[in-house]
Amino acid sequence: MVDSVSIHRKPRVNSARLFFEAISVAFSQSTSKQGALPLLCLIFGIAIAGCKPEYPGPKPQLDVQIRSASLSPSGDRVAFSYEDKRSEKSLKGIALYHINSDRVEFLKLPEYLRVGAPSFSPDGKRLSVTAFCYLTCSKSEFGYHIGLFDLETGKYTQLTENGGSEIRLSPEFSPDGQTIYFSWAKAEWNKEGGSRPAGFFGIASVKLDDPQETILLPNTITPSTFQLVGKMTPTANGDLIFTCKAPSRGPAQAAMEAAGKSLVYPFPCSLKPDGELDYFLPLTKLGYSQLSASADGKKVFFTSRADSTKGQRGYVYDLYLFEGTQTSRLTTLETYTSETDASADGSIVLLRADEDRGHNWSIWLHDMETGNTREVVPLERLLELLPQTDMPVKAKPTNS
Repeated sequence: MVDSVSIHRKPRVNSARLFFEAISVAFSQSTSKQGALPLLCLIFGIAIAGCKPEYPGPKPQLDVQIRSASLSPSGDRVAFSYEDKRSEKSLKGIALYHINSDRVEFLKLPEYLRVGAPSFSPDGKRLSVTAFCYLTCSKSEFGYHIGLFDLETGKYTQLTENGGSEIRLSPEFSPDGQTIYFSWAKAEWNKEGGSRPAGFFGIASVKLDDPQETILLPNTITPSTFQLVGKMTPTANGDLIFTCKAPSRGPAQAAMEAAGKSLVYPFPCSLKPDGELDYFLPLTKLGYSQLSASADGKKVFFTSRADSTKGQRGYVYDLYLFEGTQTSRLTTLETYTSETDASADGSIVLLRADEDRGHNWSIWLHDMETGNTREVVPLERLLELLPQTDMPVKAKPTNS
């Protein structure tokens, strides 16, 4: 197993102490107040600049990226998607990390598909995934789809139809394992084969035994759609909780504006079985990222902007727990974090963190009993384990 990892940063300079020491020196070395004034002005400017914590900026993005991750209900495995851009043609795949044996397994999915966003079924035997294909596929496989991968048999099944008409993202199983929820938007294509959402995102579902989709949002009760809809988490009472950003219209926008909350940051939403949209958590934090919950829905986890204790500039995000009526901070990483997932009993929580702030994600686990947060799949290890390819290596830029 990987030992506990701490994130260390340079100590913050006590600029106030340096400033007052400089003032003392200036007066002691000057024969008059008039002579000291220009020097003091210069010292004041330097001291004010020195009050800003040192922040070198994000490091360059690496050629291998961890895109998304899911924790198994039993908390013993992590499924994650990755992208390898080291060759001329970027490769996307899904890997399985076995926590107890500290082993990484690469899953064999159809090579012509670009797959991602894996999510475990309640029994831990299957993964729901997103799949995209543009050129090397049949007409029925073209576009954006929700797929199912059986971890025991290795069989891949496409669940949706009409992949060219919709963009489908962030699949998640229902508690009974028979339905998959996902965010969706109408797809708009250009002549070069590129696509983008035509309008805003809502929520849809598809059953494992029926390719016919059901649109859950917008509906006749709630007309709101969003610029962003995060991965859904079904709760014990039938609600779907998810992060949403910038409602395009409807009651959500009016309620956010009345509460004085910015529409720029993702905020927590809840879609009830009758189609009504509500807020699941108190809107006291900024930048909620992908809500996740224990199977009973009593423990809800998310990442959000932290009340910084280290004075670090840039991103200062951490993992939080909402239980009952209380919100508590679980980690003190104060870095760039995103995406959470919890085991069924809520004892283990997964999150992605990026110390370099260049979107160089690695996978971390937080133990609720011990309070220990540790990195389990660093990018360096992924680089060592990735399957070799015979594709031409991407040319590196040279200095002229």
